[in-house]
Amino acid sequence: MRVLQNNMIIWVLTLVLPLLLFSCEEAPLPTGAETTDQLFRPVNFQANVIGTEVSFSWSDISDASFILEISKDSLTFSNELQVISLDEYYYTTTEDNNMLGNTRYSARVKAVSTLDSAIKDSEYQEITFKTGSE
Repeated sequence: MRVLQNNMIIWVLTLVLPLLLFSCEEAPLPTGAETTDQLFRPVNFQANVIGTEVSFSWSDISDASFILEISKDSLTFSNELQVISLDEYYYTTTEDNNMLGNTRYSARVKAVSTLDSAIKDSEYQEITFKTGSE
């Protein structure tokens, strides 16, 4: 009986041990190009309002340019849409933007790859804000 138990233990270890050894093998970590087919959306998107001047900023994304859209509405982006292409991760409005005082605006920003056109644009990051008095 004891011999049978010992043989069974050896048989089970013979079958299970190779499975455990193979499962411990580490896969190589992916490089940046292999991790995603789409850019991440810009984070920390902010609007600093002083009167009718608005300074936008967000966290930079390597090898990306940005599209900033400003609209005179609340997150529908259907009224007086301004589209601004940027290489920087910040933007301050000027008189050309025609920002009105005490008015609700929406803004959104997305990242666009400057390295590979096969990498999809990020999703938009959106905010809403109200300008101050003129």
